[in-house]
Amino acid sequence: MPLKGDTGLKIPRQYLREVAKKFPDAVGKAVRDTLFDVRTGLYEEMEDVFDRPTPFIVPKNKKKPGRRGSLFVEYSIKDQNGRVYAKDLKGAVGSSLTAEEILLPHITGQDREHKRFEKALYRIGALPKGWYAVPSEEARLDKYGNLTRGSITQMLSYLRANPDAMQNTTTKSMASKKEKYSYFVVRDRSGRPYGIKKRTSKRIARWFVIFVDGSDYEAERLDFQYVGELVIKRQWPKNFAFWRKQIFDQRKRKVAA
Repeated sequence: MPLKGDTGLKIPRQYLREVAKKFPDAVGKAVRDTLFDVRTGLYEEMEDVFDRPTPFIVPKNKKKPGRRGSLFVEYSIKDQNGRVYAKDLKGAVGSSLTAEEILLPHITGQDREHKRFEKALYRIGALPKGWYAVPSEEARLDKYGNLTRGSITQMLSYLRANPDAMQNTTTKSMASKKEKYSYFVVRDRSGRPYGIKKRTSKRIARWFVIFVDGSDYEAERLDFQYVGELVIKRQWPKNFAFWRKQIFDQRKRKVAA
């Protein structure tokens, strides 16, 4: 007997069984959507933290990047879990670092991996062990603030540090070039190198790269964990409410007095 004031609400058992059956699927889909929200939030944070990130790190379409960008979303609706992680893939043909290797120093504060041209300079004794080559203010940079591939190749070829020996500049090939230039390693009195200059005339020699000690090199920090948790707190309730509403089909509910 219904209590006084009770409407006598009765929900069919079949409807309750259907809801119970669909509920795990709704949770799994809410988890999936929240993971994609986390990825978008991380891309937006990268855009604020990093100086002119390349499309390989932050894609133009942050919400629907497809296979572009540095982050993957992996999920299982059935198991109701997933993760957002950096790709273990290289950005382009000829690239020496994966997205994971590029991002980890910004997340953990560890020393970054050396780039291919830095390894080449180290092999010929131009770059001290554990040091990095940083572009000078006078160097020609691309729109993302990095040394252009052409200028790196030119420098390595002149210093005969190019891994591909056929690309290295010889006296004969240099004589045939219209533009006369030279690169040389600048050393202190103890003989330790601390940079490379490019000479374009007898009087003009501009800094190309400056060598910095690894302990003095500080990358921009990306608080991966904090951003992820913040997005989850904001988006999970919304995503869960949306998918919960989908399984509670009001048309299948019957009210009996």
